[in-house]
Amino acid sequence: MKINSRTTLIAGTSLQGYLPEGTTYHQIVNVLGEPLDGGWDGKTKAQWTIEFHDGTVATIYDYKQESRPKEWVTEWHIGGNSRQAVDMVLDLFEEGPGGANNDFTAPEYEVDEAGMTRDDYREPCGPGNYWE
Repeated sequence: MKINSRTTLIAGTSLQGYLPEGTTYHQIVNVLGEPLDGGWDGKTKAQWTIEFHDGTVATIYDYKQESRPKEWVTEWHIGGNSRQAVDMVLDLFEEGPGGANNDFTAPEYEVDEAGMTRDDYREPCGPGNYWE
């Protein structure tokens, strides 16, 4: 298996599914290592590419999460050429080092480069209520 190889052909891949809701950047890094930089179009800040032994190609990326630091994103897309890419990525996270069910979450009040905390990026949706 190749992870983040510059020789993996990802052209033509598209959204096939998602990592489980709430999966953190730190959990992905624990399984796959540090990400590549975001995409050429500026719509992603972090991206991983995976080429499995059978040739299946998958990508994991944070699509249109510009208002948040990548370390606080909890909605991750899985791209590929087929649904098999999703199944293989999910299997990898269940079996990988530490798996995605570990406790590698970002500190709740960590401050980013702009001096903002995670709560500063939440959008209000009513009196006292927030959604992400």
